[in-house]
Amino acid sequence: MDNQGIFSRTMTYAGAILGGGMLLMWFASSNLPTPSGKKGDNAAHSELSPSSSGSAEPHFAPPPPEPGANITIGNGGTMIVPVSPDSHFRVPVTINGQTIVMLVDSGATTVSIGRGQAESMGIQVTDDSFTASATTASGVVRVAPVRVPQMQIGNITLSDVDVSVVDTNLPEALLGQSVLQRLSRVEFLGNELRLMR
Repeated sequence: MDNQGIFSRTMTYAGAILGGGMLLMWFASSNLPTPSGKKGDNAAHSELSPSSSGSAEPHFAPPPPEPGANITIGNGGTMIVPVSPDSHFRVPVTINGQTIVMLVDSGATTVSIGRGQAESMGIQVTDDSFTASATTASGVVRVAPVRVPQMQIGNITLSDVDVSVVDTNLPEALLGQSVLQRLSRVEFLGNELRLMR
């Protein structure tokens, strides 16, 4: 492989991992109460309520309903996905008979999955599989580029999907452009996401 190919591959994985790092930073900041006790960006996730001692303690809202519960499956490979309470879109994805929920991330180059989650889904990686690296807000991480023979997103089935297995745990797996570009239509319409085969 020539230098341009190596650079292109490294940049592709760097973009995917950067998206994961940004998601990590958002997740951490949105789940912590603000020091002042006032609601900040994390207002959707918690609110401060007085305890019996009179001090304000965080009271975390229950988790959002199971993603995929309100997804509408249409004819001809169409899915209508409602927005989650945190203003993101999540879809059920099945690989090797195992279903997980992925965050739709149009800024991620590929599907990105943490190593432990990938292995639990039957995606085989070894230390030698991690041939690329990416720089994230958390530092440099190793990446294993793999190709999944089949992936199902709701009623949409795709073959030979590029996936980036990250040598760390991610708070959420990301459904990126290696899937979205293969669909005939991806529409963000207010509180709905429409995916069409």
